[in-house]
Amino acid sequence: MLRSTLTVSKREFMRDARLAGLPVLVLEGEMSALLERLRLSLGNFSLHSHEETGNWESFQRDRRVLAWCRASHIE
Repeated sequence: MLRSTLTVSKREFMRDARLAGLPVLVLEGEMSALLERLRLSLGNFSLHSHEETGNWESFQRDRRVLAWCRASHIE
């Protein structure tokens, strides 16, 4: 059920972005590695996020991303 809901949400988001003429880049993988790929391609950037309530796995991912941001001098 959740997977199909996410699939529909992603499909709707991609459709809406296309209709608005907005480019969307979809990457899958470990977040810190993906951010490093972006940094190497684009140079330094600012990373904005929102606070969410998640599970232990998402909390640990957020901690890894924070560590990567600090090591990479990303605000």
